[in-house]
Amino acid sequence: MLVVLDWLEEYLNDKPGLDQVIEAMDKAGVEVEGVYRPPNFDTNIVVAEVLEVKPHSDADKLKIATVSDGNNKYSIVCGAPNVAKNQHVVLARKDSVLPDGNKIEKTTIRGEVSEGMLCSPKELNLGEYHSGIMIFNEDINLGTPIRGLFNSDYTVIDIKTAANRPDLQGYKGLAIEIAAHTGVDTIMDEDSPLSIREDDDLFTIETEESVQSYSLIKLKINASKSSPTWMQRRLRLSGIKTINAVVDITNYCMLSLGQPMHAFDTNKIKDRIHVRFAQKDEKLTTLDGINRSLTVEDLVIADNSKPIGLAGVIGGEESEITEETKEILLESATFDASTVRKTAQRHTVRTDASARFERGLPTQLVIQANELACKLMVEYADAELVSHKHQLNIWPWVRHIGLRVSRFQDISSLDLKKEEIVAELKKLHFDASVFDIVKEARKHLGKSYKIGANFKKDGVEAFDCSYLVDYIYSLIGVNVGHTALGQYELGRVVEGELIPGDVLFIEGVIDKSATDHYYISDSNGNKIKRQLDSDKKVGHNGIYIGGDKVITAAEYIYSDGKWEKRASSGVLEVDVSEFLNNPGYLGARRYVDNLNDYISATVPWWRPDVNIEADLFEEVVKTIGLDKLDATLPKWNVNIDTPDNYWRRFRLIRHLLRAMGLFEVTTYPFISPRVVELFNLQDYDHLKLKNPRSKEQSFLRRSLVPQMLLSVHDNQSYRHEFGFFEIAKTFTPSDKRGELPQEIPMLTVVYTGDKALSRVKNCLDQLIKEVGGSINLSPSSDIPFLHPSRRSRLEQGELYIGDYGSIHPDINHHLKLSKDSAALEIDLNALFAIWTDPRFEPIPKYQSGYRDLTLAIPEGLSWQDLNSYLSSIKDIKSSFKDYFSKDGVKKITIHVELISKDKTLKDSDIASKINEIEQGLKRDLNIIVEH
Repeated sequence: MLVVLDWLEEYLNDKPGLDQVIEAMDKAGVEVEGVYRPPNFDTNIVVAEVLEVKPHSDADKLKIATVSDGNNKYSIVCGAPNVAKNQHVVLARKDSVLPDGNKIEKTTIRGEVSEGMLCSPKELNLGEYHSGIMIFNEDINLGTPIRGLFNSDYTVIDIKTAANRPDLQGYKGLAIEIAAHTGVDTIMDEDSPLSIREDDDLFTIETEESVQSYSLIKLKINASKSSPTWMQRRLRLSGIKTINAVVDITNYCMLSLGQPMHAFDTNKIKDRIHVRFAQKDEKLTTLDGINRSLTVEDLVIADNSKPIGLAGVIGGEESEITEETKEILLESATFDASTVRKTAQRHTVRTDASARFERGLPTQLVIQANELACKLMVEYADAELVSHKHQLNIWPWVRHIGLRVSRFQDISSLDLKKEEIVAELKKLHFDASVFDIVKEARKHLGKSYKIGANFKKDGVEAFDCSYLVDYIYSLIGVNVGHTALGQYELGRVVEGELIPGDVLFIEGVIDKSATDHYYISDSNGNKIKRQLDSDKKVGHNGIYIGGDKVITAAEYIYSDGKWEKRASSGVLEVDVSEFLNNPGYLGARRYVDNLNDYISATVPWWRPDVNIEADLFEEVVKTIGLDKLDATLPKWNVNIDTPDNYWRRFRLIRHLLRAMGLFEVTTYPFISPRVVELFNLQDYDHLKLKNPRSKEQSFLRRSLVPQMLLSVHDNQSYRHEFGFFEIAKTFTPSDKRGELPQEIPMLTVVYTGDKALSRVKNCLDQLIKEVGGSINLSPSSDIPFLHPSRRSRLEQGELYIGDYGSIHPDINHHLKLSKDSAALEIDLNALFAIWTDPRFEPIPKYQSGYRDLTLAIPEGLSWQDLNSYLSSIKDIKSSFKDYFSKDGVKKITIHVELISKDKTLKDSDIASKINEIEQGLKRDLNIIVEH
């Protein structure tokens, strides 16, 4: 986007200067790609007048212009389509040098002599416009060198903005950012609503889901007038061709505010406008002269007979504005971003309008653009406002976000006070304040009571009890539910002293709370329906504000099992005893532990990119300056030592498993209903996607094993024995109401082959060895895809670590796996929680002694018990070597290392130690050592 400096400064009460503007853009995240300043023009480049224009004798697209600089006449061969008699133009005479270094010589073009060149803005380095020559509308003396005509008004900054910042596609939004980073104030015109007759017959919208808002204004117009010189200059410097006052004003409004506009000639439209999808094989000749075949996926503007424009992309040729146009329909709209983007891609045409619609525009821009355009049309095109119609198809919700000061300090390392953070947010026009729930609740005292009140219908003028609680907590982005019953279920029980912000509840049967569900919002703002499991009927609530006072919205009071009308109604401050002493008192609920930590921020409607608390952190840090941040890591919230330890252990696990011959894989986090059924997961509560890409991706996985086993199936033709591992997240619905699903990082190993279970057990043993702790094995009965008698649960005390075992034979059969398969699944958070970094000891100076012992194991004794016992014996190390079982007799061979720290072991020393071990095994575990 090309930004004209003096146009930008028009929105600022002080001119910060080019260097400050560029520095501010850098702080705001706006990429400056180049700066164009008026060059020091050659004195041979002058103002001239076109005396005559005639066709070239040997070229259809060339013309011969006779021009005068006041003293001499020149014959110029010119290809510009806009050259005409009596124009004042820029002439580069013979021997002049252009800003790009090219020297102008007398030359012959297709048999005609050219004694110079008529220049476009781009050739003069005054903008990107190059489709025609530069024309002066004002009267300037012929022969005047243009060197003295151009000043800082012609300074242009070429910028690149983020796709999620549509506000920066207009000068007004850019000025707000520049002001915030330079300390100057913005100059914003006050809204002046248009006073025009409404006409419901102007248009019909047939696809409201693709048109968030649509507006048409009918104006009588003088389209033969030219736009003012200052407007033409700004448009040309922005790379936009000037046509006439009507078209120029629509482009000027688009650049000023970021809202595209389009004008239709009403005399070329049959009856009313229809916003609809195109019909198959419909045709449209667009303004670029191309006849396009439309598809049913193209959103079009049409009259009663045919399309007259591609919505949000480009207008139609048949309805374009000409000098004969007497009446127009001025369009301003908010079209669905993805629909416009796909249409532009499908027809390979990208315009300034589509580039803005693709980013997603707020509906409020439509009204602002209408006001500015009508004001300019009246002033420069002799416009007369006739009628208008505006239709809003979505509700433009106000976004409130709570900023926790302590969290901001942890993340940013900046020790800012609440008032300082508020001041930084206000620079960017956020309505921010230190949150005080007592002050906020009292602000609404005396307002009307209305049962079923909500923000969309009543704003902040009327409340019922639950809406009052919902609204006040919404100011810090905390969702407490929309009904008294939902709020009762979502809150945490208050067991100690009440603090301001706690909500007190009274039971009672009343229609407005007779519901079996409530809603919460996920991190993307999507509503999630939750079923209530309470048999209570909550009829009333109020917010405790301290001092034994409660603020509530009420018209009735619950007494003796029924609701009775109270003497006064509305938002009231009552004594807490009205709740605590009521026979129907249900208790109190708490939603936030420290409300004093919050700043409430209302997001400006033009900032759709700001949605969560972290976005506010970013805005504050940017206005202060990234250079003010300390070079420290943010505080780590994962339940491990440090980020460095986390990733070190993470890498160690991956290297270990790769070294054991396993292949690392990445699988999709989505599973199908068929997989859920195949792996016996029907009883598990899976998260179902609202809009899955296909039926095969309907659910979020709770285990990595199913998708990994499918990968084993796909690869078994290449090798008969192999193993995979993956580290990724699983998704488990929360047991607590109102909480988001748990995302659990899991380490999973699957193996297929003749000794699959032993291979997996070996992986587990090596992991335990690296962890440095001990993991207990116990029978597992709740993993439906594992073999019922060949599976174990991994735990340490009461901490669940994971599971391992053979895959259920039925699943092996259904997947047509040629070999047995086994799996190991470990919760990484739990594994890291028990991780003990190794303590290194000096290597013994003396050689160890080694023996293998074969043990007859009694019934009921596990390897875990045996291993624990051997580990408790001083100065020995033992490991499993072999296993044998026959006729119910189990035998295990272990390898024993006898360590000596003070002398070289003799055979007698080794025999004595082995004898001690044998006696201990027989005495304590009833194990016989065979010889």
